[in-house]
Amino acid sequence: MSHIWHSSVTHTRVEAPYSAPMDTRATWNDARMDEFANRTEENFREVRKEIRDTRTELRGEMNGRFEKLESTFNRRFDILFGALATGFVGAVVNHFLG
Repeated sequence: MSHIWHSSVTHTRVEAPYSAPMDTRATWNDARMDEFANRTEENFREVRKEIRDTRTELRGEMNGRFEKLESTFNRRFDILFGALATGFVGAVVNHFLG
């Protein structure tokens, strides 16, 4: 037994939400445009402040990490220099006394 599914389905046309003509929306007068511009500018001020705050926090965190890395590097360099100097002194002593 076969069914013909399309015969029981009704097809309706659904309008896209933004397909209505522009005149059906509320009109944008100067006061409304000014209010929109002010609200948009305020939102951008908040975003810029958040970016500045985040950048300051990140800069401080990065400086701390670089200082830690630099101190680790200096300590390891001192150890390496000490080992090289000891080896050089040992080679010189061995050459002249050995």
